[in-house]
Amino acid sequence: MELSGSLIFYHIKKKYPSAFCKLNRQYHVTSPMLPESTEKMKGHLVVINRNICIHNSDFIPDVIFLYTGYTREELSADQNEYIAISENESFPEVFNYVLEIFKLFHELERNLETAVNTQFSYSAILNSCEDLFCGPYALLDTQFRYVGYSKQMANAAGFEEKYVGENNYLPLDEINQLNAMPDFNKLEQLEDVFQYVCVENMLHKNIRHHGKFVGRLAIPWSKEDYINNYNVQLLLIVSAYIEELYNKTGTFRKEERLDTRFKEALEKLLNGEKLEHDILTHLLSSRDFKQSDTYYLIRFSSEFTDNGNDTISALAARLEGLWPGTCCLVYRSCFFALVNLTKFESISNISFNNALASFLRESLLKAGLSRKFNDLFTLRSAYFQTEITLSEGPLIDKTYWYFKFDDYIFGYVLKHGYGDFLPEQICHKGILKLISYDKENNTHLNQTLKTYIQLQYNAVAAAEKLFIARSSFLKRMERIEKLTQLDLSNFNERLYLALSYAIFDKFEYPENH
Repeated sequence: MELSGSLIFYHIKKKYPSAFCKLNRQYHVTSPMLPESTEKMKGHLVVINRNICIHNSDFIPDVIFLYTGYTREELSADQNEYIAISENESFPEVFNYVLEIFKLFHELERNLETAVNTQFSYSAILNSCEDLFCGPYALLDTQFRYVGYSKQMANAAGFEEKYVGENNYLPLDEINQLNAMPDFNKLEQLEDVFQYVCVENMLHKNIRHHGKFVGRLAIPWSKEDYINNYNVQLLLIVSAYIEELYNKTGTFRKEERLDTRFKEALEKLLNGEKLEHDILTHLLSSRDFKQSDTYYLIRFSSEFTDNGNDTISALAARLEGLWPGTCCLVYRSCFFALVNLTKFESISNISFNNALASFLRESLLKAGLSRKFNDLFTLRSAYFQTEITLSEGPLIDKTYWYFKFDDYIFGYVLKHGYGDFLPEQICHKGILKLISYDKENNTHLNQTLKTYIQLQYNAVAAAEKLFIARSSFLKRMERIEKLTQLDLSNFNERLYLALSYAIFDKFEYPENH
């Protein structure tokens, strides 16, 4: 393995603190040797002691010299790349130590090759470097999730406590702070190792896959230039192996392959494309979802940062770890979470509304929620519901963090009509409950409510038309109010009900008569 002068100098400096260097050209050299002819020395680290040969300051390309027993003054005119130890150290000891340095990096190369080609493990790549990096280092994906980091060093430096949040993500405060920086997005375009100061002063190396930014390897910046130069070279070595493994796997997460298939199916449904029922059933089963489960589709938006898409992408993806039964995806440049409420409520010890409100406050996001639904084949309608909710909700309730479709559909219907929605997707959910209840119990509650509305809320007239006693009519109304929680004293509620029945009549639903 060829080593740069910065890699060699760091280890020399660690053993011999008085060492100094001139390494402007960053040659890479291999096995140390004693002075020979110019051609034979090229590409090598040449170790020189004043007792072995006379110092020659003439420039020789592609060579790094290691001088022992020379002072800065003696080397002031030297035109070569060199590392120097001013003390008269034992020459055999210095030479053997340099051999150990090369051996150390040869071993690193073997371990990295094994991690990529045999273990297929990012953790193995990062663990291979633990004895070489001089500071806690970490690999994060595009959503600020730690693929891996040096746990021992991070813990000793206090970084783990400060910067590793729930489910192995960077804490929300730090994510928001980074994404609020106006130049943060531009960093993805940088090819070389770069320094960036925000949450901490760090050295970074972007990880790319087919030219696309997929993650970032980082280590704290040091006040010592030689340490930074060393870390830069290590970041370049390690990032190359990380990119090689990413090219093999296409992901930082093993579970992403299954997730990708499920998300591709959801995108088809969002597009209105045909999807085989058996395929969806299989994908649901692989996630331990059931056909009868209840879902919300949530659309997130940000009004607080300049890098909204990146922020929402990172935070929405975090929900997959924070909320049981959640799948996050990008659709038409917007970020969504499909939440399996059945699974969430069976595992979580807090209500979904509380969890949502807490997350939105911490992440400075707003959200639009679809109506609850059970059939994923109606996902496209849920998508349009979130679109309506986020367009209508913030206009009415400016201080709210999230908006539910059922709270704003009345106003939307008044403005836009029912469009391409089916009645069950847009009409008053109280009517849907009554239709379902009547089917199961062979009752006539929906007809009773519709008659009552049509006769301008005249109980006597409604009872006569239904051919029942007034007392029976009142009992039915009590049952209706208990089932639906209707507030018939609210004008908007009454108007929404009347409009919903009109839509049902237009579609000629038999259950409505």
